[in-house]
Amino acid sequence: MRWKATEFRLFLLYLSPVVLKNIFRSKYYQQFLLLHVAIKILCQKDLCIEFNSFANSLLHLFVSQCESLYGKELMSHNPHNLSHLAADVLEHGHLDCFSAFPFENHLQSVKKLLRKPEAALPQICPSLNRDRDK
Repeated sequence: MRWKATEFRLFLLYLSPVVLKNIFRSKYYQQFLLLHVAIKILCQKDLCIEFNSFANSLLHLFVSQCESLYGKELMSHNPHNLSHLAADVLEHGHLDCFSAFPFENHLQSVKKLLRKPEAALPQICPSLNRDRDK
């Protein structure tokens, strides 16, 4: 519940195939590997274009299996958005080219400017303006 995006990235790209192998039932593990391999390809600068079509096929297969494996009630726009990811890579470059990680990291410094939970904007703006003017 407290993981940051970078921790999810580490898990998805490197740890999950080993950690989940003996935890997931075979059909769930096989389906998860579709996502793992596709994202791994789309993150690689040297592979994301050459194997884009293959990654796209894996993502479409992953999404098509979601409802039957997890139920219609768990379907949201998130699985559907995966079906557009390979096209986004063709337009913008590998996944790290348009990642939100730099934004998430910057939020840490913004959070340090808060002294209390109320009125966040008046607390943050003067400090950000001061930093910008330097």
